[in-house]
Amino acid sequence: MIPESMSNTYRKVRIEPNVEVRAIGVLRRSGEPFRAVSKTEYFISGKQCEKLNSKKIPYEKL
Repeated sequence: MIPESMSNTYRKVRIEPNVEVRAIGVLRRSGEPFRAVSKTEYFISGKQCEKLNSKKIPYEKL
């Protein structure tokens, strides 16, 4: 589980499998930690959400 102190700044998102490889590359290059919950669900920061948007990588906020 994500600690409560981080839960306010992190969001749970679902990334489509066909763009997941690109999304993981963007998340790794962001320099911030992220956590996989399942194969297509992740906890990512607001800054990482912005990066995915700027690269036009679709994701769904849960």
